[in-house]
Amino acid sequence: NMSKPQAVLEDIREGGATRVKELAEENKLDNVAHADLSEIIIQQEFEFISPEEQAQAEKDKKIEGLEISLTRKAQRDNQSMLNTLKEQLAEVERKNAQLDSELREANQKLKMNMMCSIATMEPAESLKQLQEENMMLKQQLSRSMTSLISTGKVSVTSADKGDIVLVVWSDEHNNYQVYHEGTVLHFLHTESISTLGLVEAGGLRKKHITSEVVEKEYCQAKKAENRFRVRQGTKFYRVKCKLVEKTVDNLAR
Repeated sequence: NMSKPQAVLEDIREGGATRVKELAEENKLDNVAHADLSEIIIQQEFEFISPEEQAQAEKDKKIEGLEISLTRKAQRDNQSMLNTLKEQLAEVERKNAQLDSELREANQKLKMNMMCSIATMEPAESLKQLQEENMMLKQQLSRSMTSLISTGKVSVTSADKGDIVLVVWSDEHNNYQVYHEGTVLHFLHTESISTLGLVEAGGLRKKHITSEVVEKEYCQAKKAENRFRVRQGTKFYRVKCKLVEKTVDNLAR
């Protein structure tokens, strides 16, 4: 048989908090130890965890923390890789832009190099000046040179590679010209002066000579002050020449 306090405690375990209140109203809790009553109430309010369950819970918590840590690390690694790829892409785009800029600059320089330092005239005015210059050049030509022109042994209408042409000194332009009856001026390339031996010992300059065209380049004067003494914007050819056979050359002397 249970003692009265034990019976009350058992009654409380079965009835819960509501039963505690009823027993208190009936004054049946006087002989029940306060510590025993408190323990019963605590057991009813809380679920106690065993050491095994607590260990498993801590283990699960660590695993969960590790998974979160690994996920965050993977996210950081992915972000770092993405940032690196973005930087590499930006660098490639920068280099491409630099190459495009250098290519445009090189093309511009190439165009500028194809246009010498020389200027423009109205077509009618240019043609009139060329005709006047040709008349002056004709007056400078010797009879043998005139004979070469009249017999067609030298070209006066073209100055293409392989053509035999007359190279004549021009006081007006202070340079050697290829005698040409077209609408565009033809100047002897500076490199060809020594090739043709136009400047003799003592600085004496030959007035004219026959030569063979090696190549020519189309130019335009960029400045008003230029070596050929033409107006700014004038378009002309610079012609490279070489010596021809003596049999032809002797006719021109």
